[in-house]
Amino acid sequence: MTDRIDLDAAIIALLRLAVAEREERAEPKLAERKIEVLLEESGLDAQQIAAVTGKKVGAVRKTLQRAKK
Repeated sequence: MTDRIDLDAAIIALLRLAVAEREERAEPKLAERKIEVLLEESGLDAQQIAAVTGKKVGAVRKTLQRAKK
């Protein structure tokens, strides 16, 4: 896949982040979730997440793997 993000996926990711921020304000324990996990839950792949966050793809993949444990 490419690091280019489809417009629909970008909008979904932005909305997911807005929802997550609201949830975290209501329940501070939820703030422990990594941004990479939230973006993956919104449908972005590791390359796209790396492009959005400015991180290396390998670092994003490791973060996602650790979160699944």
